[in-house]
Amino acid sequence: MITTGMKNKIINIIDLFKNQNILIIGDIMLDRYISGDVSRISPEAPVQVVNVGKEGNTLGGAANVANNIASLGGTAFLVGIIGGDISGRTLKMELKKRDIITDYLITDMKRPTIQKMRIIARNQQLLRVDFDTNKEIGVQSFEKVIAIVRKIIQKVGVIIISDYGKGIITKILMDEIIKLAINNKIKII
Repeated sequence: MITTGMKNKIINIIDLFKNQNILIIGDIMLDRYISGDVSRISPEAPVQVVNVGKEGNTLGGAANVANNIASLGGTAFLVGIIGGDISGRTLKMELKKRDIITDYLITDMKRPTIQKMRIIARNQQLLRVDFDTNKEIGVQSFEKVIAIVRKIIQKVGVIIISDYGKGIITKILMDEIIKLAINNKIKII
């Protein structure tokens, strides 16, 4: 049971996010959901056939962190890499719908946008299909991320690193972000 004191403490913590500028750096993902009903087994293979009833997209990974910051009243500066594909364009649209700044997304034509597609029937996940890579970013993308961080670090009060092991947050990138944060007296989470 939540007491009045606990409730007030939670509200005070949530209020701390209002009007805060927060930099989120990391693995930006598009979570895609396909749901429907299963009424038969495929004649081609012993697998269930899902008759699609609904499709939807949500923000995942670092994009979800940015969404949470924005929903609490903060301003989310999202830095990461998307592919030059339809998933990247969809992700950008979903971010803009939620008033998340997309000016600092880097498009890398050699990388796919990280996408996690879940197929669901009768409230149970049947299958997940991942479109991603865990290959470390190249020198060019590293330099772009660092240039962006240098450009906007004075505008933010906190840096959040959201690493899912997809190659964006490398040791050398993390070392450089830590140096910039220390030099600018910015906290990192």
